[in-house]
Amino acid sequence: MVAPSPKPFNDELTALVHYGRELRTLEFKRSFSWTNRAVQLTLAKTALAMSNIEDGGTIVVGVEERDGGLFEPVGMGAEDYESFSSDDVLDFINRFADPPVEIVLSKGLIGARMFVVIQVLAFREIPTICRRDDGPRAELREGAIYTRPYGTPRTAEVRGQTDMREIMDRAVDKGVRRLLGRVQPLIDARRGDTLKGALDTELEGLLDD
Repeated sequence: MVAPSPKPFNDELTALVHYGRELRTLEFKRSFSWTNRAVQLTLAKTALAMSNIEDGGTIVVGVEERDGGLFEPVGMGAEDYESFSSDDVLDFINRFADPPVEIVLSKGLIGARMFVVIQVLAFREIPTICRRDDGPRAELREGAIYTRPYGTPRTAEVRGQTDMREIMDRAVDKGVRRLLGRVQPLIDARRGDTLKGALDTELEGLLDD
């Protein structure tokens, strides 16, 4: 089966590729094949971390760092580009994620250059925990919670109360919103019944007069 021809990225993805510097929510990687296990592990760790920050984050493959900390979008080699599939990347990341991480993987062109953009969604209900060890240097550790600290863009294990409190506060906020979503219809129904009862009483009073 012949792979579909790459299509140009939309303006949003193009802007991310050309951003030029890394952020807490944005990480660049040079072209690599998805068969490279060492880079797979690093990318999985970054994805777990990004899922634990507000609004998630994005990993762009095909961008190289230059002098001065700036990043240049040079594109990917054809074999590297073809090695990426959404199912393979998601399956590998979620070998380590509990609960599973959600991603949107996009492949496309800017000019004649090919890039892969992996958008990582923030966790839905509870923070993402690493569920197994792997890597020759314990790149991922069972039971660890990873995040992207403020300041220098990097991926790190949560060790202090500040990062942990931020993650837990977000989980609590999401839980409260979820609870309100379930309770609000009951409140609205009760309010409707109360209003209806008041109107019925008023109408009975008018009829009695």
